[in-house]
Amino acid sequence: AGPFDMGDATGAGLLTEVPVHSVQVSAFFIDETEVTAELWDSVRSWALANGYIGVNPGLPDRGTGKGPDHPAHDINWYTAVKWCNARSEKDGLTPVYYTDATWTTVYRFGEIDLEETFVDWNADGYRLPTEAEWEKAARGGLVGKNFPWGGMNTDESLDINGGNANYFGGGDPFEGSGFPETSTAGFFTANALSLRDMAGNVQEWCWDAFSTTWYIQPGATTADTRGPAFTGNRVLRGGAWSNFSPPDELRCASRIGSGPVNKNSSTGFRTVRIIE
Repeated sequence: AGPFDMGDATGAGLLTEVPVHSVQVSAFFIDETEVTAELWDSVRSWALANGYIGVNPGLPDRGTGKGPDHPAHDINWYTAVKWCNARSEKDGLTPVYYTDATWTTVYRFGEIDLEETFVDWNADGYRLPTEAEWEKAARGGLVGKNFPWGGMNTDESLDINGGNANYFGGGDPFEGSGFPETSTAGFFTANALSLRDMAGNVQEWCWDAFSTTWYIQPGATTADTRGPAFTGNRVLRGGAWSNFSPPDELRCASRIGSGPVNKNSSTGFRTVRIIE
């Protein structure tokens, strides 16, 4: 738990990434890697036998990838949220997301533009990270750096693990080529918190709605900020294998918005839980 400086402090970013502002974030657990295809399939199989419907807009399958140890992809925001609830129920934890503010019906079906009041933020189950949680995790305690591993320049992203691979457009050389060009989950260098793939592999959904002017609004600096009211898009972070030079979207501060129905071979997620 504690404050960190959120946003671009190096001049490398866009107007949507400034001004830099201090945000207080409570302690949380976060997955070391993006959700893998193997974990996705395990939870989905349980979900289909326990009240989750297997056709869109229920809990559709992921996209076809290169292997069970690669990140799951082709997952839209609604599906990621429902999967989080399924993982919570499978593990005997309290689900986080509900269909309305009464928290009586677990969100298992449909495409609902959840409001902040539909979320039990004190539940011990799995959820998507807030945008602030994601960036704090990606930075790993480093201040004023562009990339999770501490680099400042875009060309530093091209020589990882002794030059054997890069974060985009090539993937793990030991996996061979093939579409999509993901790498095995956790292949790339860990950051200072031992978190992997916070840059590259697949971009990751966050909870927050996306607003280009959010950082200049008062709510951006509140403790445990959860973003603006729904704007039509949700936040994606971290860049992906499909981002080509210069790899601006691999920077810790980089943020883009996408419609919650959108999915492609570059989009996945990881989950967080509160620390009680």
